[in-house]
Amino acid sequence: MRNIDHSNARFEIQNKYSIEDFSDLWLAFRLKTPGKAPPKQLSSHGMRMLAWFMILTGAMIEIVYLWLRSIIDLPFFQYAWIFSIAGIILLIRGVPRNPRWVQKAWKNYEKQQYRSLIVRFMEEEFEICSHNQSGKSDCRYSYSFVDRVWEDEKHFYIKGKPNPLYILQKSGFIQGSLSDFPEFLTEKTGLPVQWVNGART
Repeated sequence: MRNIDHSNARFEIQNKYSIEDFSDLWLAFRLKTPGKAPPKQLSSHGMRMLAWFMILTGAMIEIVYLWLRSIIDLPFFQYAWIFSIAGIILLIRGVPRNPRWVQKAWKNYEKQQYRSLIVRFMEEEFEICSHNQSGKSDCRYSYSFVDRVWEDEKHFYIKGKPNPLYILQKSGFIQGSLSDFPEFLTEKTGLPVQWVNGART
């Protein structure tokens, strides 16, 4: 196997992932199409208001049903209490901070027990070096392997052919300038570095 002189690496990124990185990945690529703005989501306060609305609406409909059932046949109104129960559950449990996909992806990552995950970019190729309980693994790729390049506030995302997607933390640069990296990637891949959440603000 041909050795690579790491001293010639233009950029070196050491990634130390947290569940927040997987949450950002989900928001960028799973919740929507990359390149589109993320959908608006209710805040915690908004979710509490929605829960109280469900509770009170269900209770009011149930009261109306009990009051009018001897006069008007309103069979579906008798199940309004289910609406209130759903609101109570939402109020007590709240909305999970991270979706199920994020939690599952994070657990799978933790099982690998990565001690380090370093990505180095040389002139002709780039290298992904991982080290976990199973040992070390070095994977080298030509820049022609890259299919798309994205970024957000905290990450670069490199999509390979056909499916691999790699997260590079902007906080992990230990060699090379973060500001020079997009231009370098465009030069080597011939691809623009696109803003994953739509137009950059």
